[in-house]
Amino acid sequence: MGNAEPARLTQVILHGVHRGEPGSASIPRFAHAMTDEPVADLVGYLSEGTTGTAVEVSAGTAARAAQEAIPKAARE
Repeated sequence: MGNAEPARLTQVILHGVHRGEPGSASIPRFAHAMTDEPVADLVGYLSEGTTGTAVEVSAGTAARAAQEAIPKAARE
């Protein structure tokens, strides 16, 4: 995941990844345990660690990405 994908990384952190295939990796969800600011900090840290380039992600950006990850029907 590169610098152009902070919203996608935010969604993975908040909602996890569960492929359901035997032997495939999964990532737990942290939406219940983290607020927007720590998520934004983690996204910036992980992005910099994988690309070598600092990424500024605001708490507002993390909040918007979290809402985008939820299907529209679920938010209504």
